[in-house]
Amino acid sequence: MDVTRTPSPPDAVERALFLRRLSLLRGFPFSAFRALERTARHVWLDAGDTIDTGERVQDEVAFVMSGELWAESGLRPGRAIGAGQLAGLTHLLARRPALGMTARRPTSALLVSADDLEDLFERHFTSVEFMIHYMARECLADLEQLPDGVEVGFGSRDAGVPTAPLDFVERLGALGTSPMLPAQSLDALAELARHVSEERRDADDVLWRPGDPADHFLLVVAGSIRCDIGGGRAYHERRGATAGEYEALSTGVRQFGAVVRDPVVALRIDRELFLDVLEDHAGMARSFLGVLAEERLTLAASRG
Repeated sequence: MDVTRTPSPPDAVERALFLRRLSLLRGFPFSAFRALERTARHVWLDAGDTIDTGERVQDEVAFVMSGELWAESGLRPGRAIGAGQLAGLTHLLARRPALGMTARRPTSALLVSADDLEDLFERHFTSVEFMIHYMARECLADLEQLPDGVEVGFGSRDAGVPTAPLDFVERLGALGTSPMLPAQSLDALAELARHVSEERRDADDVLWRPGDPADHFLLVVAGSIRCDIGGGRAYHERRGATAGEYEALSTGVRQFGAVVRDPVVALRIDRELFLDVLEDHAGMARSFLGVLAEERLTLAASRG
């Protein structure tokens, strides 16, 4: 990276004030701000200078203080990142190949490395919780921008609906095989399995409507759920996928209606229980952030 230094980079106070004014960090836990301020490093870029190029994994997040970056990936057309905006977070969390980020004019930016973010997450769970809320909100925003008539499916087809209630081992197995709930330890899954409840719903049953409280989400064990976005747009949740987690983990209010498409057996996961489990199991929390980031990239690709 070819960086042109200036004789007067922003001092620690200026960096802190900039970060605290960012709308995207509104609500970021105070306990974590100090660490973020200390680890962020400043760069000046001339027009044409790059922050990250090539095929290596994204390893830095860029907060643009002034100027403009042009960010490109293979998933969608390039876009401008202006002052007060952030570039690279989703790719970093998903461990995707790096974005190409090029200054379109003289640009001032703060960079935070993947290692520093990992350290922040390990020391301050409130920062992980904040990022989960943020990524869930971004996924909701991406859903609202899907093209008319599009249908996006998550999860896999199932082989049939189990007739008997699920026992502990079956609940544990359903949680353990879902790509939405990666776990680093059996203890984390077992804790969830002990506290989730089972729901069985018939075809055409309404699960929730826009405006309903969103204090839980569902892991589909069998069947499928249709979530209607409006304008003929919908996405389907099938075996192994979760339904309603974006709203439960961000706004707390249902944005879309959900109806059972094929008879469903699902595990109900309460939001507060889920966050408590993540707080006790840091590896699972970090992996879940990566899952949300991957889903956001999938939605971005569906938007075209």
